[in-house]
Amino acid sequence: LVLTLGVAAPAQAAKAHPVAAPASNGQQVERPYKAFQTGTSQVDFGDNYENCFFTAEGFTCPVSTKESGKANHLGKTTASSAGFLTFTGADCVLLDGSTSVEGEVKGVGEFVNVAANGDELHGTYENTGCVEDSPSIGGEIVGTQPITGGTGRFTNATGSTTTTGSSLGDAIELAVRGTISY
Repeated sequence: LVLTLGVAAPAQAAKAHPVAAPASNGQQVERPYKAFQTGTSQVDFGDNYENCFFTAEGFTCPVSTKESGKANHLGKTTASSAGFLTFTGADCVLLDGSTSVEGEVKGVGEFVNVAANGDELHGTYENTGCVEDSPSIGGEIVGTQPITGGTGRFTNATGSTTTTGSSLGDAIELAVRGTISY
């Protein structure tokens, strides 16, 4: 079984900012970071849930994503991530104020964003969401994504970003904001 979740860009998608060059003196400079991505996410249950396992937090399965979008300092991007999604079973409140039948999910893993010129930005993520198997009831998504390096001008990049958004059925809207130093 494979669960596929669509990712939709926020309605207020930001204009891409010009790609900034690193500081000429070799010093890292902290800059604001914003990104909006669209794509798909797949939870790999396996045919009989053989890819999943139980942890202290809940039922855990591999998850991967493929996206495209725009981010300041990167321009047009493609992105991918790999990690694990845990169905905790904890109660959570949906955007309409009702309690989710499906419950809370937590995702952890690593991501790679590829800039328009091929430079890569690497990091990790830890997100929490409230899901419901319904195309008409949405849930909130929040998380953090530390930036841990990359290639090209992002080789020694560091930073801290947060994600906010919502899910509605298979559609997800995310806004990533924070800082990056490179």
